[in-house]
Amino acid sequence: MNQNVTKEINIGKIWFYILIVLIFMYGIIFPGVTYLQIDYLALGFVVISIVGAFIEKKMKFDVALLFLFQAMFVCSLKDDMWGNRYEVCYGWILVSAYIIGKLSIGNLKGKDDKRVVISYFALASGLLVTGIVDIIYNIAIGYFSTEWIVSIWTNETIGRTVYDLYGILMVSAIPYFVLQVIHKKRIAILGIIIAISYVVLMVRNEGRYCLFILLLLAPMMFCLYVYDRWDKFGENNKKIIKMTFLSFVLFVIILGVSFKFNILGLKAIYKSSYLSSGGILHNVRFKLAKEALQKMPYYLQGGYGEGLEFNAHNSWLEFGDKYGVIVFILLECFRLIVIYDALKFFIKRNNGAIRYLLLPAFIFINIYFSMEPIGFRRRLYFVIPMILFGIMKRECELSS
Repeated sequence: MNQNVTKEINIGKIWFYILIVLIFMYGIIFPGVTYLQIDYLALGFVVISIVGAFIEKKMKFDVALLFLFQAMFVCSLKDDMWGNRYEVCYGWILVSAYIIGKLSIGNLKGKDDKRVVISYFALASGLLVTGIVDIIYNIAIGYFSTEWIVSIWTNETIGRTVYDLYGILMVSAIPYFVLQVIHKKRIAILGIIIAISYVVLMVRNEGRYCLFILLLLAPMMFCLYVYDRWDKFGENNKKIIKMTFLSFVLFVIILGVSFKFNILGLKAIYKSSYLSSGGILHNVRFKLAKEALQKMPYYLQGGYGEGLEFNAHNSWLEFGDKYGVIVFILLECFRLIVIYDALKFFIKRNNGAIRYLLLPAFIFINIYFSMEPIGFRRRLYFVIPMILFGIMKRECELSS
């Protein structure tokens, strides 16, 4: 009996590390996958999902997975009808990516936090390696700082927003690194240095999103830290925290007014910088998404992005634009279920440091793919949020 249990544990460990290596390697090699290799990638993803299900044995029924499967089934069915043979495979890849994210956490409560950290950084590290290698290559050929980066895999010129994506998970992990400074000082400090260095590199190439994340992490971490420990603070400390919060709000209001009326030349400084073109303020993406949603009721079979300057410019909306509103609704149901479970997980104060890792990443990945169409136009990039959502969903299931 004990030998069987030990054997199962050993198989589970071996399988876990196989998944980690595969997740890490995917982050490195996926930009180089060609159309002719999509079939093999899809087959590999499906086989991993099936084998993992047999090894784990216990798989909780997942309504989110049901919605995702239906959405991808409709997409694949229509692609097959239209003769888009290679695009059919994306449906299996994206569904399997979500399952693989869940499988990487396993079903052993108590070990899930450690597995979340390892799985998360396997994906984050693979993506970061891809971004850094391409940046070094572009510096070497003198093409860096042009808003565009040449991919070492395909020799194709790719926009800076894609390279922001490569750094999102590592930059979002800074609050977690800060908490780990006491226990794992060298690794935590190294992680912070690497994350900030990537932000600096992206700013040099006129990237905005990693910088945006970095600016929001401090207030986000402060709010989460205070929320976690509010009951432990004395009355004096609570007053100090309230005053600090009110001072910060007042500072933001003053800064906003100063910007609006160009006090101290703040608006002029912003307008003269690269941040003003397509930046967070007055972003054309909000306008495009709004117009797409307004046109949606009149284009139930898709096509509501036609006539817009850059289509819907939103990964979720663009699926509906091509495959019909029903696909958009199914994908949003999938996303809303994961978000709902994530909210329940994040408001529990006893979920510890892991929340400081998953919360920023979950928020900023959702924002990114709601602002960028890359998840639809290059669907192997959409594997990234699917794996993260799978990790998040499985952690929520085990913590409940």
